[in-house]
Amino acid sequence: LIGHSMGGVVCSYYAEQIAEKGRVTDLITLGSPLDGSRPAVIPGKAACARELRPGSPLLTELAKRRAKSKEVRYYHVAS
Repeated sequence: LIGHSMGGVVCSYYAEQIAEKGRVTDLITLGSPLDGSRPAVIPGKAACARELRPGSPLLTELAKRRAKSKEVRYYHVAS
């Protein structure tokens, strides 16, 4: 899988929580806010954007799963 920006977060979620075991072997993220995005804390943002706040429950859970993942190889490219 390859995901850019929020798409990288979605791909990570899919790989770790939805896909059947062995379905995703490699995941490349390009400029994805896997550790959160400061603009996401601005009031009035949509619910999906609020999930990108640093320390949000979603990003915290995904970080734990990525750290334990033995089946998915992650490649992160930041800009």
